[in-house]
Amino acid sequence: MKKIISVFLSVVMLVSALSVGTVAFADENKTPKTATVEYSVFDGGVYTMEPKTITVSSDLSDKYKNEVGYNDKSDEPTILDVLIAAHIDMFGEEFTDYAPLKASGSSGITSAFGEETSALSYRLNGATDNGSGVWYNLDTEVKSGDYVDTMFYQDTSGYTDKYVSLGGRDIKSTTGDVTLTATYEGFDANWATVILPAQGLNISVDGVSVGTTDENGQITLKLSQCKTYVVTASGEISGSKIFEPYTRVAVATQLYNALGAQLSGGADFLLKSVDSLTIEKAADFLAYLNGGANVDKYKADYVASVKSMLDSNNGKLVSKIGGEVKSDLALYGAVIPALEKLGYDAKKFEGYNLVSAFESTDTDSISNPYYYRVAIEAASSDFAHKLIDKFIADDYTIGSGMKYWGFSCDNTAMFLTSIAKYADDYSTYVDDAKQILKTYTTDTGAFYSYQYNDVNANSTALCAMAYAALGDNDTAFSYYKNLVEGFEDTTGVFTYNGKSDVSATKQSYLALTYFKESVGNAAYEHKEHVAKNRTIAATTSKDGAIVADCRICGETFKTVKTIAKINAVSLSSSSYTYDGSAKKPGVTVTDANGAKIASSNYSVAYSNNVKKGTATATVTFKGNYSGTVKKTFIIYPAKVSNVKLSSTSYTYNGKTKTPSVTVKDNKGRKLKNGTDYTVKYSSGRKNVGKYAVKVTFKGNYSGTVKKTFKINPAKVSNVKLSSTSYTYNGKTKTPSVTVKDSKGRKLKKGTDYTVKYSSGRKNVGRYAVKVTFKGNYTGSKTVYYYIVPKSTSISRVSALRKGFKLSWKKQKTQTTGYQIQYSTSKKFKKAKAVNVSKNKTTSKSIKKLSSKKKYYVRVRTYKKVKINGKTKKVYSSWSKTKTVKTR
Repeated sequence: MKKIISVFLSVVMLVSALSVGTVAFADENKTPKTATVEYSVFDGGVYTMEPKTITVSSDLSDKYKNEVGYNDKSDEPTILDVLIAAHIDMFGEEFTDYAPLKASGSSGITSAFGEETSALSYRLNGATDNGSGVWYNLDTEVKSGDYVDTMFYQDTSGYTDKYVSLGGRDIKSTTGDVTLTATYEGFDANWATVILPAQGLNISVDGVSVGTTDENGQITLKLSQCKTYVVTASGEISGSKIFEPYTRVAVATQLYNALGAQLSGGADFLLKSVDSLTIEKAADFLAYLNGGANVDKYKADYVASVKSMLDSNNGKLVSKIGGEVKSDLALYGAVIPALEKLGYDAKKFEGYNLVSAFESTDTDSISNPYYYRVAIEAASSDFAHKLIDKFIADDYTIGSGMKYWGFSCDNTAMFLTSIAKYADDYSTYVDDAKQILKTYTTDTGAFYSYQYNDVNANSTALCAMAYAALGDNDTAFSYYKNLVEGFEDTTGVFTYNGKSDVSATKQSYLALTYFKESVGNAAYEHKEHVAKNRTIAATTSKDGAIVADCRICGETFKTVKTIAKINAVSLSSSSYTYDGSAKKPGVTVTDANGAKIASSNYSVAYSNNVKKGTATATVTFKGNYSGTVKKTFIIYPAKVSNVKLSSTSYTYNGKTKTPSVTVKDNKGRKLKNGTDYTVKYSSGRKNVGKYAVKVTFKGNYSGTVKKTFKINPAKVSNVKLSSTSYTYNGKTKTPSVTVKDSKGRKLKKGTDYTVKYSSGRKNVGRYAVKVTFKGNYTGSKTVYYYIVPKSTSISRVSALRKGFKLSWKKQKTQTTGYQIQYSTSKKFKKAKAVNVSKNKTTSKSIKKLSSKKKYYVRVRTYKKVKINGKTKKVYSSWSKTKTVKTR
């Protein structure tokens, strides 16, 4: 029957796979998507791979589709991608050669993790389906945070192995008392999956058996430390073997979590401006590691600096001690545990055995008694005892404590911390140091010395550290409470003289590291609240209060102070005269007891407090108070002094003249147009004339003032024609006229001037254009243009003995004669001209020239006309140039 059930499940999973197989194949051109998931392998009744986190890419099934024999149908990472990634993680890229993964479909696996088998099952987040009847298969998509458990059936004939859960992969608890319930999957009469209690299973914590589950599948664990425990179960259920569950139980008390948050905040504050941590800051680097700070950005430089010092000093870690460079016990004490936390073997670091070098170093090799702490904690028991003996002999006095620049609370607390690991062997000194610390302790914390007896963060923190190192959490907590209540600014940041301080925060960080470790070792929870005051604001209708919340658990546990409600708000003045400045009367606030409320508890905003009228003072409460109160006061109007125009005289330029207006009151304050007054100008204001400006006051002012300005005539600059030369074509020539004034502004014909042209304007000659100005301009100006005869062209030029003969085309229309020009220069320099007076003549011989000389020749027409009573020749343009060489 059990085998029938197993076969039934296989069929269901296959049908489910077929039903979801319509998704399109992944596009190979798309960037693959990734997910961070956890996988495990349970084989032969044991975990051959305990749950491990890997990054899965959605393209793995595409890359290995031929080797696997199947490709999923999704662009997202799938269970198939997880299985491929798991094989790569366990066996490398060559897994296909000796540990192949083979699939016969979306749910059929025939080979996996080095075994040819069909007895492999898997679960996604502890389940076989999505809770809605859809079975998981190789095409099922996964996301970051998911976990995939793979399990080989131990019963390969009936497949009766039971999948057991202890409530999930990860369980969190704030106490050490954790009740787990073991369950497994069964079926009811209708073959529906049901969850049943798993009785009689053996439960192990971190590999140690702690008991069995009861008839309800439950077991209560007593977990004594703040850490993550691995809980597993073994045994059988009704004769069937089980897939053993793997559950992580993270125990963290509220105090433990609070300390973690404070260490995180402290590290952020201390490291925000630190670019590098090298061996010179070895003790700091170790402290940050112990406190859980993220030191990834410093790791490479730190490790390189350690290697560099070893390479440069014959394999030794050295400092200048007593004027001599020698091996430094403190450096070894800080470096060795730091390297080991970073995953290095201090006995084989870069070819150096740091542990051996450390414990063979002279016990005198320490520069500061404060450094004994790291050296003793890093040393073996025998060597630690030698160091402690040396420490006591050199620096400790019974009844007075540790001496370093005198006796102090800080010195003795550091001494006690340093020897705490071996407290049982040095009980006399431990008891003495405790008694001494009591003498430096008050109800609010600890102080440095009898001379400097102000309670401070450093001394209080070091006392907490000493007792935490001893494992005395109750006493450590009392100092911790004083430290936090008295000196914590923001989370993990501590103060000196009321301001955030690096030294106070660094010492507190070190102390919190010890305290967190001690709290974690005992799963210690706070037995007393650590106060953080919170204000419940008073209003005009009800009292407020200052209450104390616990910084660790958030509980409100007492009322520190009652705050009397707001009773009255009054102003220092109820009226003002308008002067253009903002009016801000003083505000006095009293509470229901008649006491004056400090101004730090409210702000005042004024509105409508410049112009005449009713102004408002709005008092907004803050700090110990909340709400708003409004009070009003009056502003009366003021008088006007004078009005001035920006200019009282302009020169005409065709534009409207609008001088700006400046108005000042009797105290010389400038008024605002539109707000304090309006301005009305006379119409026009373009042409020459006199114009008025009327200022009418409004708002805070009244009355009117009139001012005048004038516009003077402008001068004309120039007159230009569109063309000054035309070629005769029998048509009338009328060039357009452009007129500009002295500032280059173009005038308008008909408005600013008229134009009169000479009569005719068809034949060759000179013609006049008379411009007569009008409106804002006076006078007139005459300009001229020409109509010239048509040109001719050379038809032939032939050489003569010391001359040439030139022939041209006849041009009789509007032509009197011709002019020939010749020169030995292409540019007609020093050219000579010959006139032909008859227009019927079309050739001319030029003689008495140089022989065998090249000449440039051209011709033009002319007409004789009367200009101003005199006969003048008007020439056409030249013909194209011809060349000839005389004989």
